[in-house]
This record gives sequence, structure tokens and C-alpha cells, in this order.
Amino acid sequence: MEVGIVFPQADIGTQPVEDAEKAVARLRALLVEAGRDPASFGLDARIRATGGPADWVAAAQRWRSLGATHLCVSVGRGIPAMQQLETAIRMKQALAGVL
Repeated sequence: MEVGIVFPQADIGTQPVEDAEKAVARLRALLVEAGRDPASFGLDARIRATGGPADWVAAAQRWRSLGATHLCVSVGRGIPAMQQLETAIRMKQALAGVL
């Protein structure tokens, strides 16, 4: 029997870190309950391109401390494609080696 878990997103950029900590702890508890090893379950975190490089690094480090294994960046909507690409490149450079 396959167990599916739907888990709400925890946006560490707009919610207190404690909420993300509780959400990750709950996810891990659900995994154990389902007979899964939490260490073998990837955690995909997302950060937004608000603020600047120091903010992005701080958010990525917070997610890493919670066990994130992957990082997605959101560069925004409604802005020109070239600006989105430039922002994504800046984020990649700032976040290199963080996660």
C-alpha cells in the first residue's frame, strides 16, 4: 500500500521560523507513522527574491538547519523575462554552497 502525504507549504520568508520548525517536525512524524525513514525523504525549500543576497543566504541557511535537501528560488511574476533570469543568476551566485 502506498501512502501519500499532502503537506502545506511553510514559507519561512513570511512566517516565523518556529512555524517552519513545527511544520518540518510534523512532516517527520507523519513519515515515521507511515513507516518511512525521514532521513531518506528530501525536503524542498523555496525562497523568494525579496531583499538582497544577505536575505537569501539567511533564508537558505535557516532551511538548511531544518534539514532542507533542495532549494527552489522564486524570482517573481509580472517582471520581464530577462530581469527574472538576471535575478535567478544573482541568487544562484549568492547561494552557491549554502545548501
